[in-house]
Amino acid sequence: MPEKQVNILFMFGDQHRFCDLPCYGNQAVVAPNFERIAREGRVFEHCYSNSPVCVPARGSLLTGLLPVRHRAVTNDLPIDPACESIAHILGREGYDTAYIGKWHLGGVPRERFIPKEERLGFVGWKASECIHNYLDSYYDDENNVRHAIDGYEPDVQGDMAAEYVCGHTGKPWCLYLSFATPHDPYELVPARYKDLYKQKQTKRGNVRLPVCILGKTDYLPEGMYGDGAWLEEAYRGYYAHITAIDVQLGKLFAALEESGQAENTLVLYTSDHGDMLGSHGMHGKQVPYDESVRVPLLAWHPGGVLPGRESAIVSLVDLPVTAAGYVGARFTDPDGLDLSNLLLGDGNGREEAYIFEHVAAHQACDRDDDWNEWRGVRTRRYTYARSPECELALYDNVFDPLQLNNLIDDPCYQEVRVRLANKVTELAARYDRELPWDEFLRYYGLEEEWNKSQRYFGRHELSSGKR
Repeated sequence: MPEKQVNILFMFGDQHRFCDLPCYGNQAVVAPNFERIAREGRVFEHCYSNSPVCVPARGSLLTGLLPVRHRAVTNDLPIDPACESIAHILGREGYDTAYIGKWHLGGVPRERFIPKEERLGFVGWKASECIHNYLDSYYDDENNVRHAIDGYEPDVQGDMAAEYVCGHTGKPWCLYLSFATPHDPYELVPARYKDLYKQKQTKRGNVRLPVCILGKTDYLPEGMYGDGAWLEEAYRGYYAHITAIDVQLGKLFAALEESGQAENTLVLYTSDHGDMLGSHGMHGKQVPYDESVRVPLLAWHPGGVLPGRESAIVSLVDLPVTAAGYVGARFTDPDGLDLSNLLLGDGNGREEAYIFEHVAAHQACDRDDDWNEWRGVRTRRYTYARSPECELALYDNVFDPLQLNNLIDDPCYQEVRVRLANKVTELAARYDRELPWDEFLRYYGLEEEWNKSQRYFGRHELSSGKR
């Protein structure tokens, strides 16, 4: 472990799947600063989002708790403000703490101010609850004064983060920088980034048309779904958003070097979940496929983090506990594990990541399929998932990395299926209750918050009797 207090720069994108960086095999993405991390730092090959949708994942990234404990179990349900977060932990250790970017843990309405008592201990504040208009955005400051963003949102957030880094050289700090990109809308990106992708983009080998949207979205008009031309443009915009994040990373490298803090800062990059982008004929997330649950994780700290590739399994709930552990701090009672030894190239990680969807966001009342709620595990080799009613999927990811061959009924894999099913039973008994989504909300006393969110979006309330 480092001998003196080390700064933490924790960056994460929204909906950035694992496969779309050069260090993960996609050479089409222009990302020289991510390549610098990959060259000088540690690339984790198996990082998984426990609950692959924005709000539950973000809650876990801050608290080290799984959603049942932090209470934000699906999109637009608020986090319990009494939860201990990494800002509380490090604040007690003498750190300055700040948050810049998308918050999405304050419930509804999405345009609300987040009062100081709901910021989970972060002192510096340049954030908005949830907005995805990247060319016409805003942020609220520490005093809840709203500021219009002049230009492309990630560019301005990168500037604010670099200014924070350069202005905090006297004591240790922890900065969480949360981009709302590369989440759709894909077209809301400046031409200087998108023009890098004028050529036809190679899509994942498991893309299938037409593309089915996993629930409705406010950002993609009806009628554009499933069209091959739309998907081509989506890939270009998605990659352009990633390149824009890479540019912000470059600004932060420069700020760390100019302020003399590069040797004393841990940089982590990950995402809250992935994006199907046409894989298996789907768009969105909230399913157990790798494009949805598997995310990048890169770590950089010269002289601290061991350069190379790491094959151990890590899940998002582990990351705040691991970051705190790296600088010698401890959470009180987390669900996540302190895997900071992995940053040093020592240790084994998890045997599996627990992956699940308790409630399929607002679409739960609109959909009638197998993906409204499910539990599963992702090991280095296998993916297994089931709903309360049936077993859904078993993939051998070594022989079938694109997850094209569902082995759930294959007689040669029944021993594996039973073993993984028993593991899910064990994890569900430890961390939550394996219930249909509506019963789940009632059991955990979340019906009122769910209905408040549903009213905001003009959807059916649970008490209406419609699932």
